[in-house]
Amino acid sequence: MTASQAWPLQQALYARLSVLLAGRAPDGSDVPVYDHAPQNPPQVHARLDGSNIVPGQVKSRKARHFFTVHVFDRPTSEGSVTRGQRVVKELQSTIVGGLEGWTPAVTGASAVQHENSDIAPDQDGLTQHADSRFSIYIGD
Repeated sequence: MTASQAWPLQQALYARLSVLLAGRAPDGSDVPVYDHAPQNPPQVHARLDGSNIVPGQVKSRKARHFFTVHVFDRPTSEGSVTRGQRVVKELQSTIVGGLEGWTPAVTGASAVQHENSDIAPDQDGLTQHADSRFSIYIGD
């Protein structure tokens, strides 16, 4: 069972994302990474969601862990505006490039695989939102 590796995996992903997004905000600051939906987040931020664990088959003890990384560019006041999808596309590219093929220091972990990505405005019509889904095998 690899559920016990879910927390070490989340910690490794959070650390990796923090490094990848350092200095990547439009103003040159770090893009903050959250593992929850924060109240009053900054205009540009990322969120690590997940996980979904699919147990391995009888012959394999490797379980597949899925997780999603979201990037948001949302107005933080009436006077601020997003810059279309440019920011979220650039950050999404950085995230996919930095995670795909990377092997975290988690016992029994394989390299991260990029599953799919999507970009669309949120329901408010103002927030640009990109998400990328990944998977990784963990186990014997």
